[in-house]
Amino acid sequence: MSLKNKLIALLLCVTPMLANSADLAREKRIGEQIYDAIFDGDPMYLKDGEHEFLSIYMRSDSAELNGAALVLHGRGANPDWIDVVQPLRVGLTEHAWDTLSIQLPVAREGASDKEWLALVDEAAPRIDAALAFLEERGILNVAVVAHSFGARMAAAYLATRQPPQVRAFVAIGMSADPAQRNSGNLGALRKLQLPVYDLYGERDLPTVLDSARERKLAAQDAGNNDYRQNQVAGADHFFSGQNEVLLSTVRAWLNKHAQGTQLQ
Repeated sequence: MSLKNKLIALLLCVTPMLANSADLAREKRIGEQIYDAIFDGDPMYLKDGEHEFLSIYMRSDSAELNGAALVLHGRGANPDWIDVVQPLRVGLTEHAWDTLSIQLPVAREGASDKEWLALVDEAAPRIDAALAFLEERGILNVAVVAHSFGARMAAAYLATRQPPQVRAFVAIGMSADPAQRNSGNLGALRKLQLPVYDLYGERDLPTVLDSARERKLAAQDAGNNDYRQNQVAGADHFFSGQNEVLLSTVRAWLNKHAQGTQLQ
C-alpha cells in the first residue's frame, strides 16, 4: 500500500473517533461565557486526568453538614444552567448540603443523538475527579443529583462503578427507550441498589412520560426497595416556574434517604 493510501486509511479510522469525542473547543467557549457571571459559589477547574473542566463548588453555612450534592446538568447545558441546575446547586446549600456542579462533556453543534450517546462514558473520569475533590474535603456522603442527559451519564456511571460514598441518586427528567430493556437507563436501573428518586414533571418530554412504567419495572427487577418515582403536577422538563417545588421535593427526599450517613 502506498504512503498516500496508508494516510487515507488512517484518516478514515481516526475521523469516527473524533466525531464521537467531546467538543472541547465548544466546552471552552461555554466556560468563558459563564465564568465571570457565577456569583454563587466558587468557580474552579478540576482535571479528569487529561482535560480540565469547569466546576462550581458552593459551601453550606450550616454548622452540621449532611454531605454534598454532586449536580449534573443536561444535554448541551452547563454547571450554572438557569433551569434545574442553579436552583438546586444554590438552594441545597441552605439546607446543610455542600454542592459541586461540574461541566459534562458536550458534543459539537448540531450533533446527532448517536454522537451525544458516545459521550456517556466520557463523563466517568469527570465524576471520578469530582468525588475525589469532595473526599479530599472529608465529604464521604454524596448524593448525585442529575437532570435529563446528565441522569443518563450518572446512571451509567453508578451502574458500573458503584462508589461507596455515593449514597443516593436523584434522576430528574430521566428518559428511556422501552425497546431497550437491558441497555441505557433501563439497563442501569436493573443494576442499581442505592436509593433512587425518579422525579419528573406532569408535562415532561414524551420520552420521559412514555417510559415511566418501564423505569419503575426495571427498578423492581433489580429488587431495589429504595426506588421511588414521583410525578410533579404541572411541571415541565425544566420545572419552569417551579424552582421552589423542585428544591423542596429533592431536599425532603434527600433528608430521608441520605441525611447524616457519612461513611466511617
